[in-house]
Amino acid sequence: DLPPDISMCMLYIDNALSMRALQEMMSSDSELKGTGGGGGHKTLLYGHAVQLKHVQSEMYLACLSSCSSNDKLAFDVGVQETNEGKIYHY
Repeated sequence: DLPPDISMCMLYIDNALSMRALQEMMSSDSELKGTGGGGGHKTLLYGHAVQLKHVQSEMYLACLSSCSSNDKLAFDVGVQETNEGKIYHY
C-alpha cells in the first residue's frame, strides 16, 4: 500500500550513458556543427550520465543555473519540458 501522493515524487531513468560515450557523442556533434574545441585538448571523464523524467508530468529533471548552497557538491534541481540544454554528470 503506497500513499496516494507517491506518484508526485517518482522519477524514472529515461536515458543512461557512460561518460565516455556521452563525451564521444558530444564531440562528434560539435564536429558536425563546425564548433570543435580549440587545440585538440580532451578531458576524459569517468562515471555515468542519467536523464531522469518525472512520472506524472513527463518533464525532465534539470540542474538549475543558480545554487542556494555554498557547498561545491550541492546543486538545485527543477523540471523542464525538453531534454535540450546543458548536460550534467554525477
